Amino acid sequence: MKKICSLLLITTFSFAYSQIHFGVKGGYNLSDLKWKMNSGSNDVKFDSKSYFYIGGFIEFKITDKFSLQEEISYTELGGKLVSDVLEYNGEAWVKIANNEYDYRYPQIQNSILAKYYPIQKLAVIGGLNLGININPNIKTSYQYYFEGTDDGKLENVNIINVFPFVGTEFHITSKLFADARYHFGINNMHDNDYFKVKSNFLQIGLGYRFK
Repeated sequence: MKKICSLLLITTFSFAYSQIHFGVKGGYNLSDLKWKMNSGSNDVKFDSKSYFYIGGFIEFKITDKFSLQEEISYTELGGKLVSDVLEYNGEAWVKIANNEYDYRYPQIQNSILAKYYPIQKLAVIGGLNLGININPNIKTSYQYYFEGTDDGKLENVNIINVFPFVGTEFHITSKLFADARYHFGINNMHDNDYFKVKSNFLQIGLGYRFK
């Protein structure tokens, strides 16, 4: 117990005497979506989805080389899949059209990360991102929704997704910086017995420090 109390006191004093920076950031988000089938059939790989992200951050500079940061942002993950629409003409099944499925997972994301500055303007970063699904849905050319309802809302979607990530950050000026991160999806985004859904995504963007 004494060791735990000492650690808490050290952490509290570290934050109290650290430099605090805060600001906004935004940029480009590219996500991949993959279904891993439990039945042993072929996995389904979707086309990548492009979107934006925007949010804010607060950074606690503990030393010249090390800092901790928390972020809140909004983005959308997902993927697109094109399949054949077949119709039976009395003798055989024939293709009559293409059907495009656009899976969308809008998320509020909360990231906690650590930064290490090997040189003054460059940081190596790593942390954990918790994505909270707020309105998962599917858009399609036809009125058939796999794993969805007639209004397009996806069902059986887990509320929270976990994404460890790594990346770099480069300070262009004392206030303006650029960063790039790659996130690894480690948990099933859907709760069902047929397949597992995972998403990895890349973020590239700019940020601005007010302080």
